[in-house]
Amino acid sequence: MSIWTNNRYEYRQIRRYQGSVKAVVFDWAGTVVDCGVFSPMNTFVKIFAKEGVHISESEARGPMGIHKRAHIEKILELEEVHDRWVKVRGAPPTATDVDRMYAHFVPIQMEAVADSAKPIDGVLETVAALRQRGIKIGSCTGYPMAVVNILKEEAAKFGYAPDCYVAADEVLAHGIILKHQEPNTKNCCRIAVVTAIVQSAAIGQK
Repeated sequence: MSIWTNNRYEYRQIRRYQGSVKAVVFDWAGTVVDCGVFSPMNTFVKIFAKEGVHISESEARGPMGIHKRAHIEKILELEEVHDRWVKVRGAPPTATDVDRMYAHFVPIQMEAVADSAKPIDGVLETVAALRQRGIKIGSCTGYPMAVVNILKEEAAKFGYAPDCYVAADEVLAHGIILKHQEPNTKNCCRIAVVTAIVQSAAIGQK
């Protein structure tokens, strides 16, 4: 839906898309693979432990779905984690700390992600049913493309291969996937289902 306004007139025109579904965009971990989102959770626990700071599984999972560097920042913003960090490290976390932890995250996750690439029960059947209706399959994730490149190859061995892939480091604002707008628009562009309605909707929501 897009809303067109003109300050010179006292009216508003709303355009609504009424066509058929052209594409479905799925997240990766916790949606189509890795039920429980254990793989990234374990990696976050490991990189914090490397800094001498313990975090719980719940704290590690909290902001799941966003770019993993931003995810680290969000964990550090938790009051209890922040206090633990200061107690251990002697000072509040800095951007340099976040950069270092993210640099540790990527290679650890690249090694681990292949073990969590098997599709969750029902995923392959759902995708097959969607494709029978001519619906394209997109994908988005909080993982960077370095991790996605491994994940997509491993998942394809089990029969899951979306029509396109959008990684968190390809979108703005550290890839805050939970807001959906930009990664979903990018998915639509890559699988060639963008229409004037989709384009105007993306503009209208900004």
